[in-house]
Amino acid sequence: MSADCCKHQHDLEFRNVSAHYGNMTVLSDINFSVSCGNRLAIIGPNGAGKSTLLRILAGIKKHSSGDILWQQQPLSQWSKEIAYLPQVDTHQQDFPITVREIVAMGRYPRVSFWRKFSAEDHEKVESAIEVMEIADLADRQIDQLSGGQQQRAFIARCLAQEAHVILLDEPFNGLDAESRTHLAHTLKALSDNGHLIIASHHNLDTVTDLFDHALVVKQGQVAFGNSVEVMSSPEVSNLFHCKHF
Repeated sequence: MSADCCKHQHDLEFRNVSAHYGNMTVLSDINFSVSCGNRLAIIGPNGAGKSTLLRILAGIKKHSSGDILWQQQPLSQWSKEIAYLPQVDTHQQDFPITVREIVAMGRYPRVSFWRKFSAEDHEKVESAIEVMEIADLADRQIDQLSGGQQQRAFIARCLAQEAHVILLDEPFNGLDAESRTHLAHTLKALSDNGHLIIASHHNLDTVTDLFDHALVVKQGQVAFGNSVEVMSSPEVSNLFHCKHF
């Protein structure tokens, strides 16, 4: 589960980034910088722009203004370094495909459309399966797995891609206590090995346990920094006072 980021503390940097849907502003003047080896929570009320920010990072949506840099260059030049895991829905769960085939999809950004997998490609797939401890599930259909097992399979796909930045949309949603604990350990292990983990998250009580940095948004940027400091700040207390999301 090694990553080049272990040796080079690459930064992801947002400079005055804004985004719109038509005439509606969904994000405005987002500014922060975070390095490999960290876990960043994106939090905010419903409709605050959390998923939009992830979609911008994943290259699914374009930002309207500002700059997003990775290794001090435009993020768009580094698409292979970014892996995105949206919320697992019933369509993904019911799709007739094995765990190994799911993980192998992670190699697609790195191989030509017409080229067969090389020995290295197969090795990367099997390595990701081993790292995520799902070798015993590799030949099972994805719809036969629990929610936690499915999460591990999709994260293995990110590892097979050799992505340095892993984006997750509400990854703890729908998981039982044991699966949440296993996922928390997994994300920490990934960041300890040099990956940058960025996840939208809604449970305020667990932010400081699961993430070392936090970005709070409500269309604009409310706060960013060390998760303990952010979650205890007056701005965040005021934003979430008596709010449920």
